[in-house]
Amino acid sequence: VVALFPSIPQEHGADCCAHFWERIKASKFPAHPVTGDIVKQVVMFILTHAFFCFGSSIFKQVSGTAMGSSMSVVLANCFMSFVWCAFLDDNPSIKRRIPFVRRFLDDFFGLWNGSRLMFEDFVSYFNSWCEVKGFQIQLVIASFGFPTAFLDMEIYKNMQGRLHTRLFFKETDVHAFLLPTSMHP
Repeated sequence: VVALFPSIPQEHGADCCAHFWERIKASKFPAHPVTGDIVKQVVMFILTHAFFCFGSSIFKQVSGTAMGSSMSVVLANCFMSFVWCAFLDDNPSIKRRIPFVRRFLDDFFGLWNGSRLMFEDFVSYFNSWCEVKGFQIQLVIASFGFPTAFLDMEIYKNMQGRLHTRLFFKETDVHAFLLPTSMHP
């Protein structure tokens, strides 16, 4: 997904967090006093009061969610889970083409039953569906087939056709660390 964090509509993201809290509460904490409405209010407060520093300047986050906020990971997971499930509910025939899919925030890995052209059509359709629903997110194809990289893994097929993994480093990785004095949050 391209630029997920700043693309999440704040109100909808807060609704997603409230929705998932209500599901968790109903199954694990039915007597918990915090309601979905309270969760939404807290999330909206965090989203509308997010500030960050760069150098000596202070900025207010005005759309989406801030990359360094601990709330951002929860919001992105709730939002993408909601979007993905809604898409599959609206398109059950596509669900049959995806026997396996895993996601970490905005990175997807999955198996596709069909040709590359069919997969490209699926990605285009997903992006159009998101646009119609008012979600400013866009899926792009990073790779198709094996071997392929997902996060810090390279996934490949062995001689018997079984999937295996090994550590993956991007070509630009120099195994360096950021100094505490850098301008990174």
